[in-house]
Amino acid sequence: MPHPGVAPGRGCCVRIRASLPRFRPATCTVLVDDGHPAPPVPVVPGPTGEPRVKRTLVAAIGAAAALAATVLAPVASAAPGSAVGSVGSPATGGAQCAPNVVYVVPGGANTEVGVPEALPFGAYTAGIGVGVRNAAPGRVIDRYVAYQSVPGGFSPYTETRDAGLAVLTSMVARDAAACPGASFSIVGYSEGADIAAHFLNSVGHGNGPVDEDRVTSAFLLANPNRGVPGVPQGGSAGATTGAFGAMPGGYGTLNDRVLEFCNAGDVVCDSTMPLTMTAQDLASAALLRGNIPVGKIIDTIRALRPAELTQFLAELGPALTTGVIRHTDYYSSNATAAAVDHVVSHLA
Repeated sequence: MPHPGVAPGRGCCVRIRASLPRFRPATCTVLVDDGHPAPPVPVVPGPTGEPRVKRTLVAAIGAAAALAATVLAPVASAAPGSAVGSVGSPATGGAQCAPNVVYVVPGGANTEVGVPEALPFGAYTAGIGVGVRNAAPGRVIDRYVAYQSVPGGFSPYTETRDAGLAVLTSMVARDAAACPGASFSIVGYSEGADIAAHFLNSVGHGNGPVDEDRVTSAFLLANPNRGVPGVPQGGSAGATTGAFGAMPGGYGTLNDRVLEFCNAGDVVCDSTMPLTMTAQDLASAALLRGNIPVGKIIDTIRALRPAELTQFLAELGPALTTGVIRHTDYYSSNATAAAVDHVVSHLA
């Protein structure tokens, strides 16, 4: 098991110099690919006389923010997707046909508009479509959903999610019409899992771009809508829900074809935040897009009364810091292999 202060990612080591309740420095350090420290990330100082415990939490939040921004940088694979029976060009948005099409939706900060749909892309997701294709030669096309997920700008989280959902829906509708014999699988991580979950909810209740019998499987990694009764679960998380709560209505007729995978303690899919960090806080600041609402969290901490601060310390402070690490630690939990096995076992 990795050290609680270290998260693997893209062949590098990212370390937070933070601990509760003994964290004192006014900066945190992130080790980048070459092993040298990135520039320090400043932590906003508190007012004169602010209780030390609040300063500690503020510093820890700054460290967690640095981790998320570094680990969730875009990752692309050099191997393009393959196809059988071409009826168009991916570069021009045309369809290609095979018995099975796997749609992979990368997480926040891992894709953006204009990325070719045949290019394997995204941390924790790039290897899934390729793995399925390699496991079933000649039977699979893997496609990657490009949407504006990079942190920054003025787009609220729900707007970027809905835009990604529109792209996925359009791609499936296009391929369903061009390839009437094809079956479909959906894979998503983090914000991509949120997009995939909404798509599956629509299809499973008869409101999607294809009939439900054409969707053979789905794998939702770190899904903020996790916890639908009857949906198979993978990973180490217990019987909890995601930060947004279980998807209302679930996935309808698709419930038993969906596998949700979540690390215990993942701040997005294994929610243990009942006090002040609500789902709306998470959504508006878009933790799922690769950053953390540092200012909002710090303001919340500083406004807490003593009794609330005690509860925050017991439930939220450590959970938020370690929860971000767990959200960016799916290579060590072998989630890619679990996804490939699940999708391959349901191929048409």
